[in-house]
Amino acid sequence: MHLNGIVTNREYQNNLSPLQCENIKNVIAISKKFADESGISIKDPGEITPDSIIIESGHQPNFLPYPGIFKKMYLLCQMQSLLQKNGKRAIPFFGFADQNICTAQLLFENQLPAYNKQGKEKIGFKISKNDKWKRFNTLKKPDEKSFQNAIETIIHFYSENMKKVKQPNSHIDDNLQDVCQILWKSYDKARTFSEMNEFIISLIATELFELEVYFFRYSDVQKNFIFCTEWENVIRKKESYSHVYNSTIRNFALPIPKITDSYLPFWYHCRCGGLADPQIYEGNKWLIRCPICREEQIIEAGGHVRQIKEQFSQISPKAVFRNLVFSEGLGTSFFISGSGGGLQYGIISNEMADHFNLNKPTSIAWKSRDYYLGISHIHAIREFNKFFDSTYTDVLDGETNELISRSREKLEKKMSDVTNPTTQKKELKKIKGKLANIPIQVELIRNCFSTTPSILDLLVNLNARDAINEWNIIVNNEPLSNKNGFYIIYADVSYNTHQNEIIPVTQLATLFEKFEEIEVT
Repeated sequence: MHLNGIVTNREYQNNLSPLQCENIKNVIAISKKFADESGISIKDPGEITPDSIIIESGHQPNFLPYPGIFKKMYLLCQMQSLLQKNGKRAIPFFGFADQNICTAQLLFENQLPAYNKQGKEKIGFKISKNDKWKRFNTLKKPDEKSFQNAIETIIHFYSENMKKVKQPNSHIDDNLQDVCQILWKSYDKARTFSEMNEFIISLIATELFELEVYFFRYSDVQKNFIFCTEWENVIRKKESYSHVYNSTIRNFALPIPKITDSYLPFWYHCRCGGLADPQIYEGNKWLIRCPICREEQIIEAGGHVRQIKEQFSQISPKAVFRNLVFSEGLGTSFFISGSGGGLQYGIISNEMADHFNLNKPTSIAWKSRDYYLGISHIHAIREFNKFFDSTYTDVLDGETNELISRSREKLEKKMSDVTNPTTQKKELKKIKGKLANIPIQVELIRNCFSTTPSILDLLVNLNARDAINEWNIIVNNEPLSNKNGFYIIYADVSYNTHQNEIIPVTQLATLFEKFEEIEVT
């Protein structure tokens, strides 16, 4: 089945409740607020009626994230287009999980493929150890000097690589300038670190990829008491919550920790910026210990449902609970999931939705890798060919490990042919140096081609609309697999760049695989 088949085969009840319609209007309102703050434009979705179709996705706002986040947005737009062709009016929502703690480094730094020992150039910022345990939306944006340095690091990286490959790359300058303008525009508008990243992501999506979705923040959902009723309804089922949660982990052999009877499915926001994990204490009380300031407090819940309403702006849902209350609150028909941990938590969410008779959307994910010849890859290949006296054809047509072995054998033969080590000392030293350098060269090329890049490297090396064209080809032609109730596209993407005159796009995956698998025996 293809994506269009999922749209046409799904049964639509056309029965969004008045509360769900009201929730949708409220999320649109905070989405319009976000659009005003970020400087993006969104269309008026028109009247919200019981037959409106909701498509939803989300992610934490990482700094210049991996391409997968933008593929989620792309799928939102594709689903909306397919639904419109089938006479349905759909609204695509994308939420930013801006209240997560900062332990994930991807929130503030990312990487570019590079020809060095690590195979990558780090970009972004450092935060203090104490800040890592704070909620991301409480962190101030970097100071202007740090931001300027980060931009200059990026520009210098590409400038140096262009010098090394010694060929015209005016498109890289133009593309880089477009991204840098977005970075500065986002920085100037933002107050917090999370806002800066959210603005960068939304501006890249709208200005470069030309994707139109309704962005919103999870924190704004809490501040505006959206889905409060849904929270209360699910919390009423807490007695069986842990049982269903744990049995799903066991039945599907999921690599996720089980929960205890004292578990509460949400986080508590400490005044210091920390994110505390509350526990049920003495029946109806909440025991809260902040991991940053170490403050301990006991909240007299007097019934968990009543306390939810009183504390709503100070709490945020954990992964499974978020899925349940958002899907029920919006009446979501389609959810675009991540292809990693999101799928695992999604399985639990689906089982719980069935058990509690809550709305369960059709879930879709795209698991893929991106293959393209960027400026760093070209530099790495040229250095490899120069060192091993090989060509692109040699690499593609043969075994790279054999190529390396032959190079070693030639050097060893040269060394054995040295008849007078005393008079040929310089020659002998050169051969020994090159033999010793073989493992280093292998590591350099392997790590460069193994690095998962930030979206920045894709946007610099090719036009964003060209990427969309490649995604269109995949999504229109690749069938979806059904795994544990999720529809998944298993398809990698190979992109045409200005470097593909050297290596055909059809052979990119092969090239990457060969370099990733090389080793020194």
